Amino acid sequence: MADKRLLDGESIFLLMDSHGLPLEIICLELRREGLAFNVLEFVESALRSKNFTYSKIKTRLLGAMLPEYRGAFALELDETAAKRNWC
Repeated sequence: MADKRLLDGESIFLLMDSHGLPLEIICLELRREGLAFNVLEFVESALRSKNFTYSKIKTRLLGAMLPEYRGAFALELDETAAKRNWC
């Protein structure tokens, strides 16, 4: 059974890309509600759209995060990117 507190990343990407909602605002609202989204799905959706490079989407994700999580998240995201040939 999927965690109901974890939203799918493709939907979050569409809110940002198609509807123009800033990722920072989306993340702020999710945190307020105790929710999160699947970052791998988000990145894959962004790359499929051809509107974003890995570097650009990583910058957006890091900008939307709380500062205390950025370092570890960036390292983990880069490791995943290398394994999935995103860059």
